[in-house]
Amino acid sequence: MKYADLAMYRAKEVGRNTYQFFTPAMNIKAARRLLQQEELSTALADDRFVLHYQPKIDLSTERVIGVEAFLRWHHPEKGLVSAQQFIGLAEETGLIVRLGEVALRQACIQVQALERAGFESLKMAVNLSVRQLIDPGFLDMIRQVITETGVSPERLELEMPAELLNEDPRMLRELLVSLNDLGVCLILDDFGTGACSLVALQQLPLDVIKIDHGFIRDIPYNVSATDVASAVIALARKLHLTVVAEGVETPQQLHFLKSAGCAQCQGNLFSYPLDEDALIGFLIRQYERPLIS
Repeated sequence: MKYADLAMYRAKEVGRNTYQFFTPAMNIKAARRLLQQEELSTALADDRFVLHYQPKIDLSTERVIGVEAFLRWHHPEKGLVSAQQFIGLAEETGLIVRLGEVALRQACIQVQALERAGFESLKMAVNLSVRQLIDPGFLDMIRQVITETGVSPERLELEMPAELLNEDPRMLRELLVSLNDLGVCLILDDFGTGACSLVALQQLPLDVIKIDHGFIRDIPYNVSATDVASAVIALARKLHLTVVAEGVETPQQLHFLKSAGCAQCQGNLFSYPLDEDALIGFLIRQYERPLIS
């Protein structure tokens, strides 16, 4: 029965509507996955997760107006591990709910630290997964963290994946209205991927949309990518939504986005994600001279 279960999970992984015969490799993979799950759970218990922060630039003022928090795992053997390497497992196992709370709490504490350092107006963006957002205790968790840390809700930006629009419309609207009532900023991430409903953009209390980095990467060499980016920017402005472009890495991309009317950018052209100390140094330097010309 155990072998049959392993074959069934493998069939689901490769796209469903198929079948797989058990192989010894599946046993090895299952054992490795169990070990990784135990490692992740232990890391949570031992508080081995930290945040790094990537600055977000306002293109009209050429100043940093906020940062996006990226989760990192201080692994005892592998060193600093990026979220892409463990978020999938966290979502599959449900650990993402606890991990998300850890990230949000750290982000809120960092907002307070930035205020004490003299950066009172910066906003903090935190990424959320669909699994977190549909968790029954999500809203209560958000309220509790805001209350316990004392952070001003308007300083928080919650980044939600575009795939959230595939969830039940009534449930989704109730959730976002409740979050909006708290005073936090709501960002729809990865816009341009999957089925993004224009009706949802009109009806949901969203504040910002982020153009998926896949489109930005191909600017200006791919006409299709530039057309999509231009269309998204124009649409968002018509709907009175702020547009953020992520993954900006070249001056050519920046020039195109500025000319197209994009409001904000972030990417390695300005800065890689920074730890807390490096972020403070970066912010001090950027107030001494402009980042872009």
